[in-house]
Amino acid sequence: MGYFYAVIWIVSGLVLMLRLRKENKVFLAAGAYFVVLGLWWACAAAFPAWDLFNGVPGTVLRVLTGVMLVVCAVVFFRENRKNAGKSKKGD
Repeated sequence: MGYFYAVIWIVSGLVLMLRLRKENKVFLAAGAYFVVLGLWWACAAAFPAWDLFNGVPGTVLRVLTGVMLVVCAVVFFRENRKNAGKSKKGD
C-alpha cells in the first residue's frame, strides 16, 4: 500500500508542476514538495528498517511540511486579498 501512496503523491506533484504552474508559481513549489513526499514514501515502503517517519528523518519531514504549509498559506491569503480588491473595484 505504501507504493500506491507514493505513486499518488508523485502524480499529484507532477500535475501541479506541469499543468498548474501557469496559474501561480507556488504550484511549482507545492508540486516539488509532493514529489519529494512521494519519494520519501516510496523509500519508507522499500526500506522499512530506515524508519523515515520517526526520529530525525520524521522531524525533517515535519519541518518541511510546516514550511510548505506556511508558504502556501501566505500565497493563498495574498491572492485572496488581491482578488477581493479587484471584485470590489468592479462593483
